Amino acid sequence: MEQFLLQYPELTDADQRAFLYSDLGLQKSDNPEGYEEAFKFWSQLLLEACSRGLLSASGHSTCIDPRGLPARLAFHGDTPMGVDQVVDDMKRQGGLVPTSEYLAESGAWRWAGRLALRVPLVGQRAAALAWGAAPDTLLASPRLIHAKASKVLGLHHSQVAYELTDNLMSVARFQQTFSPSQMSLLDARLTIRCLANLHKLTFDQKNGLVKFASKAHKPQPITEADLNAHHVLLTRDQISKQVEQLEQRVNALDQKARSFIRSNSRKPALNCLRLKKHIEQDVLLKQQRALENIERIVLQLQQSSSDVQLLQAFRSGACALKGLNQQADLLDPQSIFDEWADQALHAKEIQDAMQDTTVQADSDDEDALEAELDALLAADSLLQQEPEAKSPVAANDEAANKDADALADALTKVAISSDSEDQEERMPVAV
Repeated sequence: MEQFLLQYPELTDADQRAFLYSDLGLQKSDNPEGYEEAFKFWSQLLLEACSRGLLSASGHSTCIDPRGLPARLAFHGDTPMGVDQVVDDMKRQGGLVPTSEYLAESGAWRWAGRLALRVPLVGQRAAALAWGAAPDTLLASPRLIHAKASKVLGLHHSQVAYELTDNLMSVARFQQTFSPSQMSLLDARLTIRCLANLHKLTFDQKNGLVKFASKAHKPQPITEADLNAHHVLLTRDQISKQVEQLEQRVNALDQKARSFIRSNSRKPALNCLRLKKHIEQDVLLKQQRALENIERIVLQLQQSSSDVQLLQAFRSGACALKGLNQQADLLDPQSIFDEWADQALHAKEIQDAMQDTTVQADSDDEDALEAELDALLAADSLLQQEPEAKSPVAANDEAANKDADALADALTKVAISSDSEDQEERMPVAV
């Protein structure tokens, strides 16, 4: 328990532990908010410790024994003074209930999922139990029971191969089959009661027989065929256990004979070997043959159960097909197919018209593009055949240059003629 309590940092802190281990009855009246926090902490801790089998002498994982509970929760020399107040409030809220009331077929509690709902009752204790007496001092947790029942149900459905044999089991086998989930005999009884309330199985209190419901089906009553099949299964288990014990005894006699031989005790070794031979050839061989025969019977039962399930599936399929055919007849299939053909033909006509329009538009566009491409190719070919032409700007510059040269020549001639006339005027006239 101390190792478990060390997981809670609230308890390793001295100040927080002093508050949580104080008298919570006074806190409830003087400090309601503080009490709510303490109640939440303790209720979670109690359920977690209970699920680990730490709060009962028998290691129950769904029940709390409130007797001596503060002493169990002592930590670092401190003993909680308010845990009894928390347990009382959990009982008042339905988080904890007496196990006898939970197991009662018509008890003061009706269980819906994880919650306990109180309803009127007459003679609640009288109804309580072919399940076996449960101590009234133990308090069961509906939340933990429901969680365990869910795990058991999931594990069972994953293991079922033949419903006739796999869905039937005694309470003891129920406990052994689901023992990995830490289950005492009382835990098994509480879990079975929860699954029965959830309509996941049928429990025969007289014969102590459990019959799981098929997945996604309601539980079925236990029939005479179920009882006979269960008897065969019990016989198989008993013979199998006897064979195992005989094999263990044969091995023990062999080891004992070897030990006598090593100590040079010939006569005791001979007696051990003689008894070993008798067990192997007479008793063990007979039991092994009996086990083989009963295994054949079990296999035949399982095969018959499988055949029945197959026939039921065929019958269900035939009923479903019949119903669908009736619905199809009401819908008048011939008229539906005629209408479908008409509408399909009309849709095809529309698609053809749209396709023709698209093709025509595409053809016009292609003709225009082809004409433009031909014009470009013709122009390019013409440019390649003719000599390179001068640009308009170059032609204009050349004409301007020619005009400028002609003007310069004319001015030069005028200047020369003027100079000649001046020289003639300056020359003396001959007498």
